[in-house]
Amino acid sequence: MQELHIMGKDILTMIKLPFALFAMILIIMPIGTGAMANLWSAIAEDWKTDTNTVVLVTGILCGSVSAAGCITGGFIADRLGVWNTYLGTGFVCAMVTVLIAAMPYQRVVYIAGVLIYGFSTGLMYAAYTALLFFVIGKKHVATKYSLLSSLGNLPVVYMTAFDGWTHDRFGSRYMLFAEALLGIIFTIIFLLILKRMKYKKLIPVTVA
Repeated sequence: MQELHIMGKDILTMIKLPFALFAMILIIMPIGTGAMANLWSAIAEDWKTDTNTVVLVTGILCGSVSAAGCITGGFIADRLGVWNTYLGTGFVCAMVTVLIAAMPYQRVVYIAGVLIYGFSTGLMYAAYTALLFFVIGKKHVATKYSLLSSLGNLPVVYMTAFDGWTHDRFGSRYMLFAEALLGIIFTIIFLLILKRMKYKKLIPVTVA
């Protein structure tokens, strides 16, 4: 019981920190969610892509480039800090989505688009993990990480639903534009909030 009390007190202390609360709100926003990864197979016919290609591209190839993105994102987070990396990567994810939406419906566009989207999502996974590890500190790491990580699943769920709804009404192209637009809007909003919090010294420096 004493250990549970200490752990609960530690979690409560973390939540009261302004930068921890900021991070908790940040990770539930529609920034770099990678929600399209759940829908690429369903909309492949728009790009005239056959089933075998879809399986290959959305499977082992996308998984491989996402892993490469994770490794790259880790290096970037070490050098730019978790806040800049998270929001910067979120903007990159949005720009990649815009690029895919602007390109013609062709098989090669689908292949390249899915892989580039997968790489940018990998970057985001690394930025997300780095942010959580920074916020949770060094005590009761497993419990606090699990609690915060569960919040990070929310935007994937609601953005997948949003993408599906948008696709059914406006088609694949506008679905991609809509996902990107939300990402850009919320990235700008949180960049402004971050700047204000840094000015008030409520956000600790994450790089030397």
